[in-house]
Amino acid sequence: MYGVVISEARPIGHYGGAMVRLTRTFVAALAIVCLLAAACGNDDDAAPEEPETTEAPETTDEPDTTDEPEATEAPEPTEATDEQASGECPDVPLPDDAEDALEAPVDYDGDGDGTPDTLTVYRQGTDWWLHADWSGGGSAAVMIDDAGSMGARPLGGHDLLGDGSDEAWIAIFGPAAGSIVGVYHAVDCDLVPLTDLGSGGDFRFTVTATLGNFTGASCNGLGDIDLFTGELAGADSDEYLVSQQPHTVDASGDVTGEMGDAGSITGDEVGDYATLDCGALADAL
Repeated sequence: MYGVVISEARPIGHYGGAMVRLTRTFVAALAIVCLLAAACGNDDDAAPEEPETTEAPETTDEPDTTDEPEATEAPEPTEATDEQASGECPDVPLPDDAEDALEAPVDYDGDGDGTPDTLTVYRQGTDWWLHADWSGGGSAAVMIDDAGSMGARPLGGHDLLGDGSDEAWIAIFGPAAGSIVGVYHAVDCDLVPLTDLGSGGDFRFTVTATLGNFTGASCNGLGDIDLFTGELAGADSDEYLVSQQPHTVDASGDVTGEMGDAGSITGDEVGDYATLDCGALADAL
């Protein structure tokens, strides 16, 4: 999307028996000997006993000894895990003393079921809270740590991680002519801010536009989200020097800044960069 003039850099054997011709006398004698000697009968019995001693079916009852499916019943632990993962989250209602409650103007689908959920920011005393009520069941709330006395408001949802569920985006009132943007994702039954690995704190960025300076962000750049800063080149110039830093976001919500680039734009193009170019969120900010 962005037209920044960025500098480019990037079988088995067979046995046979021979027939021997015997004289009738020898055959008759052999028959008499066989009748008198019990050994002939024992030889005949011994020969067929071999199948009994080689009862391979009993010793090779591998189907019985290899009934491993019963011992490795993987479906049972899997089903238990699935049941835990799909367990309904508890209800965390808005407190009775909640004030200045605002619902997000942009649809938010935090549980990824295709039905919009309710995203609200409210004040309780001097603290500001982000509250999500999921259509699939349950809700959650988290304090917006750095809102303080400045206040905050919900923007809506946008799927930054690409996992089918929206992250919750908020704006904290802060800089003149701009806002500080925070991003939260659902982890089990909690709302957790994305983490900036560079600072170790919550991932925050500004979207501002003042005379001679601007900042912005885009979800359609080089990384998962790119951050822009621009500064007027000179008092009598219409040229803005722009830096672009892409950031990657992993499945756990950790944000890493990558090597960026720089270029220049004209004053007429500032509005394309001093914005939150992430789905419908630009209209909410």
